[in-house]
Amino acid sequence: MKSKLLSLFIIFISILGCKTERTDIITILDDLIKTEPSNSYYLYLRSEAHAHQENYSQSLIDIDQAIIIEPDSSHYHILKAEILSSIGKHDEAIKSFKNALRNEPNQSQYLYYLAKELFYIGQNDSAQKSIEKALNLSENPNLYALRAEIFLSQNKINEAIQDLNTALDISNNIDFLYTRASAYTTNEQYELALSDLNHILEKNKSHSDALFLRALIYLNQDNYETAHLDFNALLSSKLKNNEDVILGSALANLYLGNLEVANLKLNKLIRLKPEEAYFKYLRSMTQPVICDAYDDLSKSLDIDPENVKYLYHRSTLECSQSKSTVACINAGSVIKRTAWPPSAPQFWSNEPPIEREIPRSSFRPLCSDALKDISLAIELGLNSAHAFALRGNIRKKLDDYRGAMIDYLEATQIEPHNDEYFYQLARLQERFGENISALSSYTKAISIDNRNTSYLVSRGSLRLKIGHTQAACEDLRKASELGDTRAIRLISNQCN
Repeated sequence: MKSKLLSLFIIFISILGCKTERTDIITILDDLIKTEPSNSYYLYLRSEAHAHQENYSQSLIDIDQAIIIEPDSSHYHILKAEILSSIGKHDEAIKSFKNALRNEPNQSQYLYYLAKELFYIGQNDSAQKSIEKALNLSENPNLYALRAEIFLSQNKINEAIQDLNTALDISNNIDFLYTRASAYTTNEQYELALSDLNHILEKNKSHSDALFLRALIYLNQDNYETAHLDFNALLSSKLKNNEDVILGSALANLYLGNLEVANLKLNKLIRLKPEEAYFKYLRSMTQPVICDAYDDLSKSLDIDPENVKYLYHRSTLECSQSKSTVACINAGSVIKRTAWPPSAPQFWSNEPPIEREIPRSSFRPLCSDALKDISLAIELGLNSAHAFALRGNIRKKLDDYRGAMIDYLEATQIEPHNDEYFYQLARLQERFGENISALSSYTKAISIDNRNTSYLVSRGSLRLKIGHTQAACEDLRKASELGDTRAIRLISNQCN
């Protein structure tokens, strides 16, 4: 057997970072404990060695034996607390931390450990009391950073940032910088967040969390190209090749119009999570075949039947595409994409689709389905102008002009600066002989866009109809100056 002095030397050099295996240390300690079974320090060292090998049951046996021999050793109670925390026994860990503090009540590091454990189980008030007591003893930056995390969990973002500023004044720690960048992001202070993240990445280019957060900020700022580069860096280096990164990359490619790349990434996500409705919804925007887009939206709604966004977009396909789309949806024939999907930013703006003249007999059944979808979306809370405008458009195709007029009126009230909504409302009001209201709606549309010749010709035509010839001719002359041929014809007939 090795001499006791040599055995202890091997243990200590291993603790200092040399390459002696933990199993060798345990073997040496076994021999030492056989000769001195009441040596609490040997038991403590063996407990620590077992803990490093994640042999927590034996580790606990050893540290409990050490504590029986020397119950006043704070170090022993701290090790036991750390072991208990590692195996999820947080309430028992807290007791052990308190036992250590009973022996050394002014040890700020122990107060920090206790605060971390209390925060972990949601006892924020007690955690903050421990931190405040520790701060009276030591200006440890970790204490400010931990209190900042507590503030963040309580959505007290400004207080968190203040504590992180203090922590960073003491120590320019990358972890503190990242937490502050996260806080700035939550507070929508994106430029400050980017400054911190860039500083982190200058020091450590492979900091995957910083790179990912920066990519998300760029995505949120519509800086799709730069976001795309960051997501690519994460994927190509395999720093953070998880679902969130793949999704971010898919979104960046979608917004950039790289639909095939986005489609491939969404296919991968759907293979990983086939029951995730959102992935199928996004893939609908990338499909080169309209039927596949419709199928994705329908599958999304099978999983999440009350999602207003999915309902809205399926209704646009059901009633707002060409009659060949109807054949595709009904018969499953392959129709290549024409105007579907629109560019991503346009699609996500949720503007109502451009109205097309299609024989009503071709799509009436699908327009009825579209009406059900968009009505359910509105009923579930999609109280937006574009939703009412879309429903108004669908109702027109179903010859429900009165209902369409009500919907467009609602759209103008929600979004009073949209000239198109006022124009569509005016046409419907004119259809029902509500000429004074129609005149007012045309006028409102023109006040928003006074160079739209359709608006000017329509108001001029209505003014002719109700006998306001001079005002009508003024509208028509302005439209003709802007190059409208209809206005020129009307002037020649009505404004001599």
